[in-house]
Amino acid sequence: MNAIFKIPGTDLASRQTAVALRLRIESALQSGVVLDFGDVLSVSESYADELFGVLVEKYSLEAVFSNLNVKNASPTILGTITAAIRYRLVHRLTSGQNDAICAAQRAVRQRDARLAQA
Repeated sequence: MNAIFKIPGTDLASRQTAVALRLRIESALQSGVVLDFGDVLSVSESYADELFGVLVEKYSLEAVFSNLNVKNASPTILGTITAAIRYRLVHRLTSGQNDAICAAQRAVRQRDARLAQA
């Protein structure tokens, strides 16, 4: 059975408000969630990131959107949500690449130090 969350307010900008809603969504996500944006006129990038970006980063895009449905959101709001998710996904990919590069550089420095001691 889907939990329906009617999003309160017309202009959403607070990360703190998004965190509170995200925590409620997380507890109901396995059963299915519907987010109704019928009264919402605008969503800030930080709100969308804290709500949708964090969900996708924690659970994966597939896991979130197989159990979550957004309804009555304007094309502008959907664009903001999409941009927040894309940012999180790209950031995760580049962070992993940076970690791999740092590990490789560390290994080369250690090898060079061993060779210098020999």
